Amino acid sequence: MDGCDVVIRIGDAASATSALRAFHATSAAIVTAFNPRSRLLEPSVNAERNAHLESNLAALGFRYVHCAGVGDHWREESVVVFDAELDDAIDLGRSWDQNTIVWLNHQVGPVLVVTTDGFAGAAFGSILATSLLKSHGFGDRSLH
Repeated sequence: MDGCDVVIRIGDAASATSALRAFHATSAAIVTAFNPRSRLLEPSVNAERNAHLESNLAALGFRYVHCAGVGDHWREESVVVFDAELDDAIDLGRSWDQNTIVWLNHQVGPVLVVTTDGFAGAAFGSILATSLLKSHGFGDRSLH
């Protein structure tokens, strides 16, 4: 959907509902291939990894759009994958060596779901609490 600027904030259920309605979706996962396991990579390597992620999504038949994860001092190009099951979304995050994905549907979200066992002291598949996110320096994340 070109020209659509939707902001999703972790823990803000209204932003999840707005985003899903804007894209006629029942659920979404936000995934990136940037900086696997929080290791900073060169921009060209990150761009190449995200291009492969997009090719993978297209081959699997997923509908997606580009977005960016934005924090106070960082930005990661990402994709919003629509109508994927949570298990599939977690598998995508794991396959691209990500510590977390963002998950949202009309009942839950947006939340960070752990895809690396032990990340931030949480078990694989856990939803990170907003208070825990702030204590680990995540602050208020938004996706544009």
